[in-house]
Amino acid sequence: MRLVIDFDGTITKDIKYIPYKYGAVKSNIRKRLCKLKKDGVYIIVWTSRSWAEREKISEYLLINFIPHDEIICCKPIADIYYDVKNVMIL
Repeated sequence: MRLVIDFDGTITKDIKYIPYKYGAVKSNIRKRLCKLKKDGVYIIVWTSRSWAEREKISEYLLINFIPHDEIICCKPIADIYYDVKNVMIL
């Protein structure tokens, strides 16, 4: 199974958009994503941010121990879309 999870406002707390600045990791998200990863879910972090920020986002996720397989700066095809506005299972 593939999970696509939004970065801003879902993994991180929502803050005013500033390039290369990210909110704190939301409570319990690390634990939930670690459980999903352990269960074999392929985790794609999705963001509307620029591709230029991809490496910084990757560093942020690694420093904060957020498991993921990919980072995409567009909306990819997935079985589940999970972002701050809704959860959609296809």
